[in-house]
Amino acid sequence: MALGAVLFAAPRVVGWIERALAAALSGNLLLVLPPVAFAAYRLVLLPRFPSTHALFGDWYNHALFATVFLLGFLLARVETFWGAIERQRWVALSAAGLFYLSFVSLRGMPLSPALKIYAGIAYGSYQWLCMAAVVGFACRWLTTDSGVRRYLTDAMFPYYIVHQTAIIVIAYELRGRDIPAWAEASLVIGGTAAVCIVTYEIVRRISFLRPLFGLRMAASGPTLAVQTSSQPAQ
Repeated sequence: MALGAVLFAAPRVVGWIERALAAALSGNLLLVLPPVAFAAYRLVLLPRFPSTHALFGDWYNHALFATVFLLGFLLARVETFWGAIERQRWVALSAAGLFYLSFVSLRGMPLSPALKIYAGIAYGSYQWLCMAAVVGFACRWLTTDSGVRRYLTDAMFPYYIVHQTAIIVIAYELRGRDIPAWAEASLVIGGTAAVCIVTYEIVRRISFLRPLFGLRMAASGPTLAVQTSSQPAQ
């Protein structure tokens, strides 16, 4: 909603930011600038605003997720960015692995101020490098269209909307039942997946519910039938 207001009030500003980001993140800085931002959020905001997932006051999560959301929105049509992220996928994957091992090795240890700063930098870098690696390999290998891909693309946002509520409700119902950890985890994961699937299958068939879950008003949702297409879906 906030982005919609900005687009309405100052569409040229958004275009200027898009061009600036495209120039900055279409080369080697792609694996440098976002990690710097994420590390800064972790070092500066997280100690003052611990994660609560509340609508107000959770400034670390707001900054982190807003940045990821805006990068996706602003760079979605920038071909040079996607080319750069594909070319650097192996570097991103390797660096993510190294940062992960380094900050995991520090867990449970008393940390000096210098090591605390490094841990924040390592974790912030790991966050972005993981995303860059996943998207980079997707750009390289997931290049064809299919009915399955279209179905899952349409289902993704409704799943996202439903999954956290499903996790909380199922976990709440299971608390205090003395279930082994592996069984409880399986019930939470399997139950959440089932709720997401059933909810999407209902919602996509009811026109007035579709916009509430991020789908177009058209009642004809995607199916799993593979359709012939000469061009990848945009």
